[in-house]
Amino acid sequence: MIAERTTPELLYLEAKFAGLVSYGLSAKLLADILPLGRPLHAAAVRLHAQTVAQRLEDELGDERWSFIDGCPAT
Repeated sequence: MIAERTTPELLYLEAKFAGLVSYGLSAKLLADILPLGRPLHAAAVRLHAQTVAQRLEDELGDERWSFIDGCPAT
């Protein structure tokens, strides 16, 4: 579930930047370029990135061992 006080756009940017650089650098960059009106902490970026990642993992569903139906030898 997405936190109500954080916009989906901000969550997207936090997850995107957190995948490229550290949480602290992501927080600093986003605070510098976006007019948030509040401080953005590295811990919040980490938590939001983990929340987005968990939601995406849950959307994948169960992993199949093989996508081949029937005997793989044939």
